[in-house]
Amino acid sequence: FAWRNLGDLVGIAGALAVILTMTGLFAAALAVVLGFPAVPAVFAPALGFILHRWGRAVGAAATLASFLVYGLFFSQAPGSVPVDVWPRFAAFAASVLGAQALVDVVGQLRQETRLGRRREAETVLLMLLGRGLARCSTGQEVAGVLARRLRSLFQAEAWVLLPAEGDLWHRLPGDGGAPPCAPPSGLLPEFSAAVAREDPLEPFFEAPCSYVPLAGTGGTEGLLQIRLASGGRVPQERWGLLQAFAVQGSLALERIRAVETAHRIRVENETERMRSTLLGAVSHDLRTPLAAIQGAATSLLLPEEALPEASRRDLLVMIREESERLSRLLGNLLDLTRLESGILRVRKEWQPLDEVVGSTIGRLERQGPVPVRVLLPADLPPVPLDGGLMENVLQNLLINARLHAGDGEVLLEAWAEPDSMEMAVSDRGPGVPAEFQARIFDKFFRMPGQLRDGGAGLGLAICDAIVKAHGGRIWVEDQEGGGARFRISLPQDGPPPLLPDPEPVPPEPAP
Repeated sequence: FAWRNLGDLVGIAGALAVILTMTGLFAAALAVVLGFPAVPAVFAPALGFILHRWGRAVGAAATLASFLVYGLFFSQAPGSVPVDVWPRFAAFAASVLGAQALVDVVGQLRQETRLGRRREAETVLLMLLGRGLARCSTGQEVAGVLARRLRSLFQAEAWVLLPAEGDLWHRLPGDGGAPPCAPPSGLLPEFSAAVAREDPLEPFFEAPCSYVPLAGTGGTEGLLQIRLASGGRVPQERWGLLQAFAVQGSLALERIRAVETAHRIRVENETERMRSTLLGAVSHDLRTPLAAIQGAATSLLLPEEALPEASRRDLLVMIREESERLSRLLGNLLDLTRLESGILRVRKEWQPLDEVVGSTIGRLERQGPVPVRVLLPADLPPVPLDGGLMENVLQNLLINARLHAGDGEVLLEAWAEPDSMEMAVSDRGPGVPAEFQARIFDKFFRMPGQLRDGGAGLGLAICDAIVKAHGGRIWVEDQEGGGARFRISLPQDGPPPLLPDPEPVPPEPAP
């Protein structure tokens, strides 16, 4: 037993005196009732408690004092030393040792119970930490989860520090403010070397912060900085749990980085694939009208007597049609790029749908006859939409239907539902097979066997992007009797606004 100061010694002596006095009084009362042989049973539990509480040295002194009290006051002739002192002492010592053994067993069981409860609590904490980290998608969220858990467990603030250039550190913002100090120079390489050697680690302490390495499968990538509310070290019995927290955080950061890397690679591959697809799809559609325009222009350069007037007119019509086709292709490319990049904004206004349809038909008629039958109810309410963008949608759908309908009729119809405006463009062409109905709105998609003159595969992709930007849906379905029917559903966004009452016309002055 290590005496720390005189005050401790005096305190222990006082406690022993009180315990032995109370035990002696109780033993005296018990001796009157049961006799002197029952007295050791009273002293034994008290001495067992003293042994367990203050150690063997104090326990031995208390045992000797108790035996003297027992021998002097609880013998057949009180005040004298009994003749059978040694047998009495042996019996007394056996009782004390038995009590000590019982107290040790009970104390060990209590300690194991406390240890088991603490391990169970730590397991629950690690489970909750893992559950929280599993939902994290950024390093900032990981730092926030670690900071909250460490604050509740250690009453500490925590920061995740990642190395930057030189001796600088990048802090992942969690729930705390700025860290109070910077890590010591060279600490991360020391931790990395220890992790590589699989040496046991302990938190590095430099007042007022402790540091734990963020060591995962890829090595040590950063530090977990902790500052206890007391400003001291992390208790040794908590080192293992703290390192488990750090490993969980490191694995979460590695997972996020792996997901980001995979996403970046996927985007790069998709970009490269789209670039190759774009070049393959557009190059033909650009060369075809350019070649036609070039050939027609070359023919027009011939002498007038070599080319009849009717042929010249046909060539001029061809130049106009091919230039419009080329302009439409470039316009689709630009619109799709602006829609996907977010540059092109949808500006909704309440507009009569018949005006949008009429403007679309007018644009198409400038390119030639349009065999389109329009069915619009007279009481069709206004709908919130971007008129210019919706004209592009209807124009692309009508051009697509005209290309596949052949000599058949194209039908454009619209009707109002309680919460939406429905539109449909139908044709009597070959239709769209069921296996391609979901993919037909993908960029540059062409059905097998489709002619190159069908376009670059951008028109329907633009329709899909514009309709979705309006918050609506577009899909294709089979039409009864053959053909395809493209459906559009736009949200109505409530009733249309009421028009203001017209101002009264002032009466004409009397002549």
